[in-house]
Amino acid sequence: MPNSFLDQFLDLGLLLGVDDTNLGKLDAAATKLASTLQSDADALRRYAYVLFDADIPDTDPTLDAVEEVVKQEWRSLRGSHSARPVQLLRAVLGQALVKATAEAEFHADTVLWLTAGSVLPYSNLGPERHLIVEMFEEFGRKAEQEALSAWDLAASPKPSSIKLPQKPTFKVESAVVDEKTLATHLKASAGPTDVEGKPTGPSPNPYWAHNTPQQWAMSFGDRAASGITEIMDGAFSDSAGNVQKALGQMPAYVDNVSKAVSDGLRTIQEQSIQSVSGSQTRLNLLWWKESLYSPSLQTGYRRMQNPIATLVTLAYDFHQLLPETYPQSAEYFLREVVYDVLRRYEEQRWSLSEFCSEVMTAGSIAKQLAGLTESAAGRVPLLVFLSELARGEAKPADAFSRVGIGEDVHLSGDDLAVWILRELRASHLATIWSDDGGDEESDQK
Repeated sequence: MPNSFLDQFLDLGLLLGVDDTNLGKLDAAATKLASTLQSDADALRRYAYVLFDADIPDTDPTLDAVEEVVKQEWRSLRGSHSARPVQLLRAVLGQALVKATAEAEFHADTVLWLTAGSVLPYSNLGPERHLIVEMFEEFGRKAEQEALSAWDLAASPKPSSIKLPQKPTFKVESAVVDEKTLATHLKASAGPTDVEGKPTGPSPNPYWAHNTPQQWAMSFGDRAASGITEIMDGAFSDSAGNVQKALGQMPAYVDNVSKAVSDGLRTIQEQSIQSVSGSQTRLNLLWWKESLYSPSLQTGYRRMQNPIATLVTLAYDFHQLLPETYPQSAEYFLREVVYDVLRRYEEQRWSLSEFCSEVMTAGSIAKQLAGLTESAAGRVPLLVFLSELARGEAKPADAFSRVGIGEDVHLSGDDLAVWILRELRASHLATIWSDDGGDEESDQK
């Protein structure tokens, strides 16, 4: 989005009495709130539900918490607003959600998209509807990209993905013979004086070849060999130094090559494991779809009599078969299984309170739901409300006040199954996120 969520709220005329200075204070409050939400994904989900209702009661406890954070930055808030400024607080909350997902490192976009996906179409979002929908659709796009990457089986690992470091340049200069010095040694070996009668060198041959050839030959051989050896030793010593310098680059190069190969092989191994894991997941899902057998209840889905209990169990079992994230195509896979199992209920629709009442009549399902989440005040995600129902802490008639979906909304079996799946998955990721402090990847479930 080109402008911040707060800016867009202001452009719609929904932040009356807010100037640039106060807008900065609201943004600072959103930053502080985002920092809190990054370490509490369950709160992140609950806070999102307040954003889903433009007519949220001003007594909602989430608004209490948001207002306290805003007052830390804008102490005179209530001096400018005699009544609780619900729209202003929702704007700060929306900005906080954007900031929290931008800075969090663990599936924050996915958690929020799963939380919102089944609720947004039926929520009273007010005149800012398009801002909220756009925000959560962006969360959904990011979540989908992440899931597609994790499930991608098309790209097979290739050795060419290993990038070797650039080879060092080895420049070894040729040995250079000092011809002038060599000539001096050879002249000194040939005789005692030159044509001008001067000594041929520092230690010249004392004999002439024509006078005493035998002595001259012996002296020439010794002096010439000594001179040639001295010159060649010097030349090759310089060359050896150049070679040694070049070879000195080899250990670092070999280490770099070893690291590059090791890192490349590790990447290929991870890709291979991911590919095998993805293939196994799809194989398990196909087996489940064909067998229509519930691992959790150890019975066939078609043998179950209560359609609501059946679709909740389908969603729960499907959730158990999935890795941490899944592409949206997986939800359509679940819908097809629901159609197949509950074909005779294809045209039936349930209100949220009717759905909750039916869930509570299924003892085994209610028992499973009871321990999934903790209770919370105010607006809560559907799974939290179902857990409270299962523990006897709420009634189905409370569905609208707690979840925000009215009795005029009626949902199909596949819509309800997908909603339960999203809730189970979001709650699972939120638990991992909170356990890890909100900033570390965890192992797959």
